[in-house]
Amino acid sequence: MVARDGPGPHSVQLYGVDPRTVGEAVRALVGEVGADHVDLNFGCPAPKVTRKGGGAALRPTGAAAAGGGRRRRTGGPGGVPVTVKFRMGLDAGWSTFLETGHIAEEEGVAAVALQRPHRRAALRRGRRLDAIALLKARVRSIPVLGNGDIWERPTRWR
Repeated sequence: MVARDGPGPHSVQLYGVDPRTVGEAVRALVGEVGADHVDLNFGCPAPKVTRKGGGAALRPTGAAAAGGGRRRRTGGPGGVPVTVKFRMGLDAGWSTFLETGHIAEEEGVAAVALQRPHRRAALRRGRRLDAIALLKARVRSIPVLGNGDIWERPTRWR
């Protein structure tokens, strides 16, 4: 949990399946605990999470609803930014990242982060800079971050 007596900012990562419950948790973390940033983790590949429809198994519409609405870009409750992290999808046959990114942008999150590959490839190494570039081409008004398995800056970014 967030300890408000230390230096900030205080950021909390949250995961959930039910949009209403996640929304209530975001409001509580901001209003009662004092979080300065909330990151919604829709990228977890763990079977105990995906079996319940959460993490990497969360459908794009569920991710957007859990994000809590258009007010997030300028701030969620109390003006606090909410970001969303997600994977490319469950597997190569079910890629949802472009739709998820677009919906998150429309819902007003502050930024999105694409975690490396699909859920079923989660334990294998291998970044997907091409996927990050595709997502950035689709999501234009907010930052798009790459997450996971990036060990050095690519030559073209130097």
